[in-house]
Amino acid sequence: FQKEIMSAPNKEYEVEIVENVSAIIEQMAIDGKVDFCFTRAPLLHSELQQEPLFTEELFLAVPSSHPVCANIPASKRSPYPTIDLSAFRDSSFVMINNSFITPQCIKMCHDAGFAPHIVTTTTVWERIYPNVTDLGLVGFISCVYAKSHTAKSPVRYFRINSPDAF
Repeated sequence: FQKEIMSAPNKEYEVEIVENVSAIIEQMAIDGKVDFCFTRAPLLHSELQQEPLFTEELFLAVPSSHPVCANIPASKRSPYPTIDLSAFRDSSFVMINNSFITPQCIKMCHDAGFAPHIVTTTTVWERIYPNVTDLGLVGFISCVYAKSHTAKSPVRYFRINSPDAF
């Protein structure tokens, strides 16, 4: 918890920053313990109103050694080229374990004509990258967690040609 007193002409505000998982933060808003909260969609509590701040695009994180990477070069003009997921029908996947995003990722694979071979799952985006680099898996990842591309990057990121990637 962090508290600060902020002031504006003729007004004083008390700001308390609280960090926790979405379910607890949303319950705090319902209980009147906080005036508003920032959380990921979808909301767990339908009685709350929401206003989206931004939309995250889903990328596909692929080991740089994957054969698809040799056929689609990255460039400074296009560091995240668009890919058809069907190129990864024979790949093994790491999948985020999230009630909203996981079905979206599986749907994109089905729309591309295959069921993903999911080897492992994780509840946090930060674990996708090491599963791609250490285990050679392919994984969906939020654009927020995509690292900058260099010629020696062990991971390539691709945009996905699906409206469900947004």
